[in-house]
Amino acid sequence: MLDLLWLLLPLAAASGWYAARRTYRRGHHHTANRSGDTLACSSEYIRGLNYLLNDQTDEALEVFLEALEIDPETVETHLVLGNLFRRRGEVDRATRIHQNLLARPNLSAQQRSQVLLELGKDYLRAGVLDRAETLFQELTQERYPPLEAFDLLRGLYEQEKEWDKAIEASRALQNAGGGEQGSVIAHYYCELAEQALGQGDTQQALAEIKRAQQSDRHCVRASVLSGDLDLKMGEAKRAIKKYQQILRQDQAFTTLALERLYRSFQAQDDMAGFDRLLQKLSTENLSPALTESLFDYYSSHGEPERLDWRFSSLLDKHRMTLSVLKSYLHAKLIGERTRDTVVNERVMEALDELSNREFAYRCERCGYEAHTLSWQCPSCHGWGTIKPSEWLDVTAPSVSGILNTQE
Repeated sequence: MLDLLWLLLPLAAASGWYAARRTYRRGHHHTANRSGDTLACSSEYIRGLNYLLNDQTDEALEVFLEALEIDPETVETHLVLGNLFRRRGEVDRATRIHQNLLARPNLSAQQRSQVLLELGKDYLRAGVLDRAETLFQELTQERYPPLEAFDLLRGLYEQEKEWDKAIEASRALQNAGGGEQGSVIAHYYCELAEQALGQGDTQQALAEIKRAQQSDRHCVRASVLSGDLDLKMGEAKRAIKKYQQILRQDQAFTTLALERLYRSFQAQDDMAGFDRLLQKLSTENLSPALTESLFDYYSSHGEPERLDWRFSSLLDKHRMTLSVLKSYLHAKLIGERTRDTVVNERVMEALDELSNREFAYRCERCGYEAHTLSWQCPSCHGWGTIKPSEWLDVTAPSVSGILNTQE
């Protein structure tokens, strides 16, 4: 919808200018009819735009077909029609329209770029990836390349899992004025690292992880991969530092970090160290994931007062979640060993059922929900946009200060 709107918004003004220009250059009698046709065409554009804004694609298509009959030479009308046909899934018709436009000898450089871009989208939609790639590459070599061509080319390489080429396209996009791309490039390096690990090439994986961290020092995924690799190689102490780094980078991934920190301290036979870390973090961090770990800790160490205090703090600060409530009741029931075990089991069973209905992760960009973590959103294709859905915003500096104190 947005690309159509950008294409349509200037049309009313352009057609008005076009009519005035024709009226000035030609005789009064001749241009009276012609300008009338053009103004009629302009009103059709406005009517078609209204249909598009209301998502009435079929009605908009009829309007633009009528406008094309009034002025068959208008390039913009053909572009709009091609877009509409592609949106309706009629890719062959869209492709023919754009190919016919491209054959016109009198296209301006800007019009030719727009037609090439739309034709590339047709090929992309039809799955003819080699032709789409060729057109997008041609567009990126122009003197004033459209930024969308870089983005589409990068998306094509993502689809084909050609991560090296995706990195090149991202850098080209950044150099062309498309904004900072370091965080996306870091994920591409992480993909290459995972490929290397799958092939048993640890050294190559380490090199790719290092490149990811150089591209984006806040990349949680790179810290996870690096820590996992250290833990696998028996370097638990180094892994602990990598996992603590996750808490500094993005507290939304507290659950992920704590699970790995637990295994790392366990590998060192230093659960007391893990307990000390929990206590240091608990002074200011009220994240749901840390709270659940603390509930288990207080329950196993016989500290019901601290368990109740933590629960009350969350209630007072309006940071309660279903998973936290479940953890609290579980800790209380185990710690107090109440007699009515049947009721206790039924309560926990009900909470389990409610928890399973909820999605654990959500994309902060488009709202896509999932039960498992993905580094790229399957819906909007954003990298690093999926976070734990129960996450409540907390400030990173407090946790960073606590961790620095511990070190």
